[in-house]
Amino acid sequence: MLKRSFAEFGSQKQLPEQQKALMRCIKGEPTIEEYYDLFLEAEKYGNEVAETVMQSHHAQTFLTPGRVVVVRSLSAQDHLLGVVVKVTSASMKQYIVLVLKP
Repeated sequence: MLKRSFAEFGSQKQLPEQQKALMRCIKGEPTIEEYYDLFLEAEKYGNEVAETVMQSHHAQTFLTPGRVVVVRSLSAQDHLLGVVVKVTSASMKQYIVLVLKP
């Protein structure tokens, strides 16, 4: 056990250097930077489309109590199932949704 402890200490000591080397490789790679920029742009457009759809009159007619909806989680990039429980204000477009979390 003592032998593994010293081996782990050596690998932990080199960890910051390895992370710096990895970041130099990733940041210098043009395809990764281009992908990241495209990802941010796609996320921005996706949010704009979702906001526009949610503000449309036709979408509002479907958001009635008892309707099952898909909700995007703020903490992760996954989607969760939910049920519209109550419409608190139709003019302010506020809903109470019961969300099922894993």
